[in-house]
Amino acid sequence: MVNDFFPKDGKEPVRVKTSLIKVRGKTLIYADSVYQIHNITSLSFVDLTTEKKIPRYYLILLFIGIVLLLVPDTTARILGLLILGVDIWLFVQHQRNKISERYGMLMAVNSGEQRILVSSDKKWIIEVIVELYKVMNTEELKSLNLNFDNHSIDRSINVENSTGSNFVSGEVGGDVVSSID
Repeated sequence: MVNDFFPKDGKEPVRVKTSLIKVRGKTLIYADSVYQIHNITSLSFVDLTTEKKIPRYYLILLFIGIVLLLVPDTTARILGLLILGVDIWLFVQHQRNKISERYGMLMAVNSGEQRILVSSDKKWIIEVIVELYKVMNTEELKSLNLNFDNHSIDRSINVENSTGSNFVSGEVGGDVVSSID
């Protein structure tokens, strides 16, 4: 009854397969999308594992193979054995691939848009959620590359050619301006 007062959106979250998520400051970037971190309202773990049912024609082939084995003709029996052999092979292949393990991170933003970033590794998705949680709950600007292909987090910053600007490398204690004579 209470749900009647809320709008029914009906939009399914969009599944996205990406190889890299970048966090730059307070911005999250993947594929061709850029989100401000403060616009992300929630990050959730989603289990997308599916199980394929046994196709009907496996049972039909089994029935035909058994019927042909009961026929007194030798050719029919050989054909029945061949059909049963193919059916058993198909069944074994189905058992190997019947469960498709997929996991995702459901990201909801202020606008109501929802995206699911998909991976086959459950631990990796949880690690990504924890890293993004840390970014969301700190004022410190972060630079992260979350690689979905090799399940790694790169926290390094690459500095290429820097002309006409000051770049201090190493460890400096206190105020940089006060340290220079």
